[in-house]
Amino acid sequence: MASASVDDVRDVINVSSAEVPDAKVLKMIKRAEVTLELETDKEIDYSNCTNEEKEFITVLVVGLSFSVGDQNVSVSSPLLNL
Repeated sequence: MASASVDDVRDVINVSSAEVPDAKVLKMIKRAEVTLELETDKEIDYSNCTNEEKEFITVLVVGLSFSVGDQNVSVSSPLLNL
């Protein structure tokens, strides 16, 4: 089994833990997890999921908008534009 981690997400969006704290990244991961659950109609656990689910969650997080301090960040994933 795999796990969608904060480090995976930070690697994809190219930010450090100083720029985006764990709590913010985990919130984004949970949102992506819920989205995947709604799309697949099955229960997903981001910390114990298949490799495919992990990749989907990680890539979906990249498509979310978030704020860092007073800066708003919107990162778009090419996979979300297919």
